[in-house]
Amino acid sequence: MKREEKEKSIEEMREITRKSGLLILADYRGMNVGEIVNLRREIRKAGGGLKVVKNTLFQRALQGTSFENLNPLVDGPTAALFHPGDPIPVIRILNNWVKNQPKFKVRAGGLASRPGQASRVLNFQELQAVANLPSRPVLLGNLVGQLSSPLIRFNYILKSRIWNLLGVLEAVKKEKEKNPAGGG
Repeated sequence: MKREEKEKSIEEMREITRKSGLLILADYRGMNVGEIVNLRREIRKAGGGLKVVKNTLFQRALQGTSFENLNPLVDGPTAALFHPGDPIPVIRILNNWVKNQPKFKVRAGGLASRPGQASRVLNFQELQAVANLPSRPVLLGNLVGQLSSPLIRFNYILKSRIWNLLGVLEAVKKEKEKNPAGGG
């Protein structure tokens, strides 16, 4: 590979990792090309990508990105899985793939909360826990429900007080209609 090609490859991988919120490193040893193509196809459907990387070039590409802390884990045959948005669909696909394909071994993953901030390194068990989380819309719906619950209860309390007051006023009205003179 010529120097210009290497520089172009490094910059291409650096740009992919800058845009990504998720980067997973895996060992694909023992898998054939067809299996890797199938996994790549599934991940692409979920909006992510899979790239078999050259370690030294990939380590250079990770420098200065959120995923620089994954550099020590780039060793041996490495496949890099990435996703720019909600990572849960890709992690679920990976989780199912690992169950059915024992040759594919996840080393670690990184979740970046903000560009420029160091990613959080997760082992495979932690990635599986993330895969079991509900989807983002469900989590947001639960959050809105939790936030609105006190307001709904407060509104109910205010309404119940008003309804009680109306009940008392209605009873006084009926009493006055029965005894127009005031009874006193």
